Amino acid sequence: MYISYINKLKRGVARKFLLQSDKTIIGPSIQSYLYPESIAITKNHNLISDIFIINNCIISPKTGICYAISDYSVLDKAPYSYHSFDIFKPYKFVKSIDSAINLISPFLNNYYHIHESVLSNIEIINLMYSDLPILLPQNIKNTVYEEILRYHFSTNELIFVDKPVKVNRAFRIKTIFNQQSIKSIKFHEINERPSYLLNKSHKRIFIPRNGANRRILRNQEELEKLLAEHDFVVYDPSRLSYIEQITLIQNAELIVAVHGAAVTNIIYTKNLVNLIEIKDPRDNTSIFEAIAHLVGATYCSYDGVPINNIQFEFDSNRILESIGK
Repeated sequence: MYISYINKLKRGVARKFLLQSDKTIIGPSIQSYLYPESIAITKNHNLISDIFIINNCIISPKTGICYAISDYSVLDKAPYSYHSFDIFKPYKFVKSIDSAINLISPFLNNYYHIHESVLSNIEIINLMYSDLPILLPQNIKNTVYEEILRYHFSTNELIFVDKPVKVNRAFRIKTIFNQQSIKSIKFHEINERPSYLLNKSHKRIFIPRNGANRRILRNQEELEKLLAEHDFVVYDPSRLSYIEQITLIQNAELIVAVHGAAVTNIIYTKNLVNLIEIKDPRDNTSIFEAIAHLVGATYCSYDGVPINNIQFEFDSNRILESIGK
């Protein structure tokens, strides 16, 4: 693995609010500091990562933003007749950690984003930082996302935080979501799939979109019935554990899916030939087309017709030309 380090000074801020004696906030005040930040650029078989190492910082429990603080004493200084209230109160109630990997993000409670932002870093973390704790937002605890992270990062302590944390040395890793990072995700779990589930993995799969509050396919049941006549099996991730999801999709060669985060699971297929995506025309994202090409599959999509603000319809017969009559 090739690793190069760049050290530089970066400007950070310590935020505090000025309060009157009745505790009415009258406005923010920002203390500015210069602090050292190291950037490690790694490359290993086309796996490219940027690793930001920030010293002496406070990490927000919701956004993961690092606030550098070089001298806590300045937080107690404020103009006469006012007293300062640091938004993070680092010297009173936050946990202090020597070194940690900061994976906190407001988007981690989404199946696609946890793959794109976290699991893409598996190889780097396992090779370089397998002994460091990982900071995560409290809102993903006891969810399928915690199951995913414990499965892949078994040697790292997972720390779920709901208050700001002081970290002496925080590591922020960003790996490009490319063919190599997808391979590293698959390689990490390929030998651990339960054998009793492998026999239930089908070549033709339909991925519905259930439990959503937007981009809802109103006539999804009609599409399911049509696909069942052409040997498709419904694969509903909302009813499956993570291990079941990645196992049951393994042998899929043709997938029809209503656009949604569950389509991310195509990265776990071994021989996917074609992904057909049914989309609300108001959703113009192409993330799953990109992933399909990364796993070596072809891609096509069909737009439905909007019915209202949250629903759309799709003429199921249009898909026959792509799945074979």
